[in-house]
Amino acid sequence: MSRYFYYITFINTLATMVASMPKILLSEKEEGAIFSILVSIPIGLLVCYIIGRFFQGFPGKGLPELMDAYIPKFFKIVLLLVVGIVWYAAGLLSVITYSFYVKRFLAPNTNLIYIVSLILFFIYYGALMKSKNVLYVLEMIFIFTVPFVFLIIIKAFTNDHFEVDFVKESIMYIQHYPAYHTICAAAFIFWGPANLIIFNRVLNHKQSMTWRSISFIGLFGTGVLLASYFGPIGMLGFESSGMIVYPAVTTADTMHFRYWIIERVVYVVLMLSLAITFGSILTHWHVAVELLKNAIYFNRFKWKKHNLTPHLFLMVFWVLSVRVVTYLTEYQLIEYTGYFYNLFPPLFIVMFLIFWVIRRRART
Repeated sequence: MSRYFYYITFINTLATMVASMPKILLSEKEEGAIFSILVSIPIGLLVCYIIGRFFQGFPGKGLPELMDAYIPKFFKIVLLLVVGIVWYAAGLLSVITYSFYVKRFLAPNTNLIYIVSLILFFIYYGALMKSKNVLYVLEMIFIFTVPFVFLIIIKAFTNDHFEVDFVKESIMYIQHYPAYHTICAAAFIFWGPANLIIFNRVLNHKQSMTWRSISFIGLFGTGVLLASYFGPIGMLGFESSGMIVYPAVTTADTMHFRYWIIERVVYVVLMLSLAITFGSILTHWHVAVELLKNAIYFNRFKWKKHNLTPHLFLMVFWVLSVRVVTYLTEYQLIEYTGYFYNLFPPLFIVMFLIFWVIRRRART
């Protein structure tokens, strides 16, 4: 597969790591969280394989183009609207999560509206870029953040304060059956390839989805899942880890670099989180805008021969984001993020049915 396939997959994986997924798993550490992780891995990889195999048969074409050719117009518009709204919600959750990070750890006296507006100021321009340029941005983010992420993970697991006994205690609960919402939360880290519904337009060459690709994604995703779960447990304690709102950042705050210019690891993690979250929001909102403008497009809404329909969508995104961030609390954000994760399996079932119809009609 193209390297861009891995970028959109792994950026989603890392963004989920610093979002609400660890909190959801740790809150169920005595109720089957480990079993949920084990179940989520094959489910997530199966989703990756199905999406990759489908789009490799249609190089250079996104979902809107395929639906134009093989799906009735009414169903196309409805589905694109639904998927576009879901992708907007994915970006919105990332915006709110990082805004809460900034307010809690960096600028507690700053108004949330200012924080959100500053983030969206940069996202606004990025979401309007060409899909290929968005992939270039993801490539730079991936190259510059992944080495530091792995360095911090290694530092956490080799830290003198990391207690293996807490990890052993958590493994004792492996016999508990998994819950639907924890499986959905853990599996979400593997569902970055769904962004191919737009970015496959850029992949003009014939791709090959092999088991080697799946194994690489599986190793990366499994490592992130285990680090997200066992890292806070080993550093914060088995009981305490489930009470922390932001396990990843709080775990980083227990560590320090002895010989670095920046001593506290939490500041490095927050900068890495900003880059990763920016890539996640950029990806989701770019896809959302492309889907929505293929469903609703105002031909006469122009200014100096430039159509303003995408700007209209982004202005609506901005207003809704500011409104939602002033309404939600941190615990409500985690609750609603869990609902969002639960929504994805039914949505993917519908999308897979659409894939099946498109492939069947394309063959005939």
